[in-house]
Amino acid sequence: MAYYWSMLRLRVGELLEKRGWTAYRLAQETGLPLETAYRLAKDGEVKRVEGRNLELLCEVFDVQPGALVE
Repeated sequence: MAYYWSMLRLRVGELLEKRGWTAYRLAQETGLPLETAYRLAKDGEVKRVEGRNLELLCEVFDVQPGALVE
């Protein structure tokens, strides 16, 4: 079962920049499709993000969800 949150502002791009990573590297590290990684890497509002994707991002960045979401 997938859970969705709506109208979130993600800070994935900021975390990528701090690590010197690209969206391509994010896709490699998480196993997310490249298109999804590029979409998430753009800081700003997203309409939805699957709970599992949020979990993957937290794991790869070693952060809690609050560090990813404004």
